[in-house]
Amino acid sequence: ERIDSIETTLAHILPEFTTGIGAPIIILIYTFTISWKLGLAALITLPIGIVCYALMMFGYEKSYSRTVKATKDLNAVTAEYIGGIEVIKVFGKAQSSYDKFAAAAKESAASFVDWMRSCHITACRTLDAFVQRLYDLCYVHHARNYDLCAADRRYNGDARNHLHS
Repeated sequence: ERIDSIETTLAHILPEFTTGIGAPIIILIYTFTISWKLGLAALITLPIGIVCYALMMFGYEKSYSRTVKATKDLNAVTAEYIGGIEVIKVFGKAQSSYDKFAAAAKESAASFVDWMRSCHITACRTLDAFVQRLYDLCYVHHARNYDLCAADRRYNGDARNHLHS
């Protein structure tokens, strides 16, 4: 009994905590050591992620209840179909019983697909907008650094030319 309780901690909590929390914190610290501006840009992802998650959860109760109902219906129809297969065959109701099973399976699948599709559309739209902004920020950051380096080379080159003449 005690080994079962230890297994959850060792096999799930520690590795998932490390990868789920530890790795992003280490990456954020490393990003701040590279550039504080880039670190702030990376930190902005936290509220954006919370907003995206909130948008994806819109309509959660309706989708969840539909999915649970469809799953329960599918389980009931499956148990009825498999448990009564001999009786269904004897009375010639195989097709109608199968049609009932197929309709329940299609509704169950449709409930999951519709729910995931609504989340996917929201996630893709927000991710696309965010990635574009992050790309713009990184491009501007690198362009400014390049311009400063080019200006520094021009200044040093001009200074050397004035010293030698």
